[in-house]
Amino acid sequence: HLALRTTDNGAARRLLKESWTRRRALAEAANTHRARREQAEAGLRLGDLCCDEGREDDAGLWFGQAIALARALAKETGTVRDRAVLALACERLGGLYASGRGMPDPRPLLEEALDLRRALAEETGTDTARRELAVSCLTLGSLYRSRRQPKEARRLFEESMALRRELAAHPGYDWYVGKHLEWLPDGTLTEHEGLRLLPGPFDSTDYAERLHVLY
Repeated sequence: HLALRTTDNGAARRLLKESWTRRRALAEAANTHRARREQAEAGLRLGDLCCDEGREDDAGLWFGQAIALARALAKETGTVRDRAVLALACERLGGLYASGRGMPDPRPLLEEALDLRRALAEETGTDTARRELAVSCLTLGSLYRSRRQPKEARRLFEESMALRRELAAHPGYDWYVGKHLEWLPDGTLTEHEGLRLLPGPFDSTDYAERLHVLY
């Protein structure tokens, strides 16, 4: 990670390949979900580095291996994290395919990623999941636009814009607000039923001010 932050690609490549090798050995020896997940994530980081270096063929190989690992994990565990890793891997390889000539069709991968992101956003309802869904809509919409499919592109662009507007209405405080307060349908905030907040009673709908008092 330090090598990546200092743009020392040679050192980063050596460290990431060492990480991949060690994680593959752990995955083969222990065969745990965690070890296999970490191997998939290491493959994604190597693919990203290859993209930075303009080595698209190598990037495609790393992303492909990450997809194979993540898809098997998502099928076995069905967890949010493993499906999110699979979505990211599909986005990475789909984006790579969309950026170059003579590449395979990116549409199936980007559609798979969008389906995963939509399911995750609906299931978790978190800002992170909705933000990633908005990006996925924009990515696939851009592909449709480049292929002169305006109806499909517009539908996804509008979905992405709606999500971004919702996120902009409540920026950055979701986890803290969700921990202590509850949104009401009229947009105001109240204490969770049965929860006593300290210090003092809740007497303001200014959630930023309230959080300042709490923390």
